[in-house]
Amino acid sequence: MKQNITLCSVTFIMFMLFINSCSERQGITTVYKERPPAVLTYDTDIKPFLDAACATTCHSAANHFGSYDLSSYSSGAFGGVLGNGTDATSNAIAGDANSLLITKLAGGHQSVSQPNQDMIYQWVVVDSLKEN
Repeated sequence: MKQNITLCSVTFIMFMLFINSCSERQGITTVYKERPPAVLTYDTDIKPFLDAACATTCHSAANHFGSYDLSSYSSGAFGGVLGNGTDATSNAIAGDANSLLITKLAGGHQSVSQPNQDMIYQWVVVDSLKEN
C-alpha cells in the first residue's frame, strides 16, 4: 500500500514537471496574461512600438545598424521588418518562434520589456505577421 502511494506521488510529480516544461518557450513567457486584441497588426500595434523603441535610434532607413531597417513593413533598401540584415536572415518569418526579431528581443536586446516581447511574439507566431 505504501509503495503504491509513493509510486503515485512520484508519477504525479513527473507528470507535472513534464506539463510545465512543455508550456515553456525559449526565454519568453505566455503570450499574454490578459486578453489581447483578437489579432495584432503591424500598422496598429507593432509599428508604433518599433518606431519608438527601435527605428528612431538604431534601425531606420537612415540609420540601419546591422543593415536592419525596422521602420517599414516590407519596403526600403533592406526590406523593412520582413527584410534581411547583413546576415541574409529574415527579421521575421510568419509562424516561426525562432525568428530573428523574437530571439534578439528574448536575449535582452536593449532591455525591451516582457510585455513588448510577448506582443512581438504573438504578432509573429500567432498572428502570422498580419500587416493591417
